[in-house]
This record gives sequence, C-alpha cells and structure tokens, in this order.
Amino acid sequence: MSNQPVDAEIPDCATGNSDTDEITIAYQYLGKAAQATDEETIKFYVRQAGQYLVEYADE
Repeated sequence: MSNQPVDAEIPDCATGNSDTDEITIAYQYLGKAAQATDEETIKFYVRQAGQYLVEYADE
C-alpha cells in the first residue's frame, strides 16, 4: 500500500462529539476523495470513509 496519501490521518480532526465522530471523519475522507485526481487515491479515501461509516452503523 505504498500508494497511500501521506495526509491520510484525518481522525485527529474529529469534532469531539462521540455520537457522530465516525460520520464526520467519513465526510472528511469523501471530501479528500472528491479533490483527488488519480483513481487509486480516490479509492483509498472512499475505502477509508466506508470503514468509518460501517463502524458507526455497527454501534
């Protein structure tokens, strides 16, 4: 996975609202995906967002 963007550590930017942190983080990852230009980076950010959304849904 050497194609991972260097600034992929978004979780530090969470709002502090434990009820919606996963959604906030996923939203930020999707924003990065929308700004990305290559397919691998877009897929990486979409997968990251998906993991946080699944985590939220499973709570």
